Amino acid sequence: MAATDYDRVLALGQRLGVDEVLGKFDAQQRLTELRLSRLGLTEIPPEVAQFIYLEKLYLNANTITVLPPEIGHLVNLQLLGLRENRLSMLPPTFVQLASLRLLDLGHNQFTSLPIDILAQLRRLELLDISGNPITDLPPDVSSRLTSSIKR
Repeated sequence: MAATDYDRVLALGQRLGVDEVLGKFDAQQRLTELRLSRLGLTEIPPEVAQFIYLEKLYLNANTITVLPPEIGHLVNLQLLGLRENRLSMLPPTFVQLASLRLLDLGHNQFTSLPIDILAQLRRLELLDISGNPITDLPPDVSSRLTSSIKR
C-alpha cells in the first residue's frame, strides 16, 4: 500500500478520534478490513470509499441514516455490517457490490425490502433483516434472492 493510502487511514483515524481504525491495517498491505462500529457516526466518512480493496466493513451501532452513492466503489466488499443504524433504504449504486456475501441490515428502519437492488447481488449468501419494521415480504422474495434471509 502506498504511503498516501497510509496517510489517508491515519487522517481518517485522527478525524474520528479513534485508534481502532488502524485495527487490521498494515502499511505494507492493502486495507481489507475496517471497523467503525459504535463510534456515534451519523454518516459514512467519505474517505472510506477510497479503500477499494476493502473486503469487510463494519459500521454497526452508529446512527447512520443514509448510505452515500460512493458505497458502490467498494466492489471487493464481501461483508458489510450495518446493524443498529437508522437506515430505511439502499442507494441504487448498492448493486455495484457484486462480491457481497453477507449483509447485516438488522435493527434499522426498513419498512420494505429493497428487492430490486438485493436481487442483483448474485453472490449474497446471508441477509439479516431482523428487527426492522418490515410488515410484509413479497411472496416471490425467496425466488428472487439467492441468499438466506434472517428475519
